[in-house]
Amino acid sequence: MTCFRLFSVRRLSSCSDDILRFIRDNRAISGSTVHKGTLYELTVERELRRKLLMEQLNVVGGANDGGVDLTCKWPVGSIYKRCLARTVISGPSLPMKGARLNGRLIRPLINQVAGTTSPSALTIDGVVQCKAFTGKISPKEIRELAGTFLSLYPNRKSDGSGVAIMCSPHLLTPSSIKLIDQLSIPFLYLRIDTLRMLNSEDYDINNSGNLLGHMSNQVLKHYLAGTGFEEWMKFELYNEY
Repeated sequence: MTCFRLFSVRRLSSCSDDILRFIRDNRAISGSTVHKGTLYELTVERELRRKLLMEQLNVVGGANDGGVDLTCKWPVGSIYKRCLARTVISGPSLPMKGARLNGRLIRPLINQVAGTTSPSALTIDGVVQCKAFTGKISPKEIRELAGTFLSLYPNRKSDGSGVAIMCSPHLLTPSSIKLIDQLSIPFLYLRIDTLRMLNSEDYDINNSGNLLGHMSNQVLKHYLAGTGFEEWMKFELYNEY
């Protein structure tokens, strides 16, 4: 049985409609691994778009995807602009000081747009992996995504213009937390719940499949210093929009 998937770029208002349409069109294979995986990817897309303001989410998944399910553009500057409006941050004095991690100087990305355009225009690329079926995320899975990221973007390690994003409904193991913080690339872990079933056919679209938490590694935190991203997540400001 074919699993019907919508590949067009989704408008924010239609995210839940796309999920409902997928469920409706694929009831015959609702118990399959493919169905569960695709449904989780759609749920992740909704949360990335609604709560992290990510754009241009494109499906990559396939036999040669290297473990990447989605690619995206992340306009971190939109978060900066909204955090300024909510006065949870103040405009930073530019240039901001960098920080040394493992002998490498990490310069905040907000410095790179200073003098050329507004920090609100800051956008970086993202590669996303969805892990719906494993238990707690192990160091092996973290290393695999980090390796894929470096193979796709060999120069992004040093300039911060890309980020590896892993999404799962599960908690990280202590060893995974330690490894993520030791990575030399920007890495973001998002705990996003799966959709909860109301009955044998219907899902609770509105009250499940939500963003539950996050972890930014030290490299990403330093690159995003001054943008308000950590405040955006800590105070759950995304729920106000």
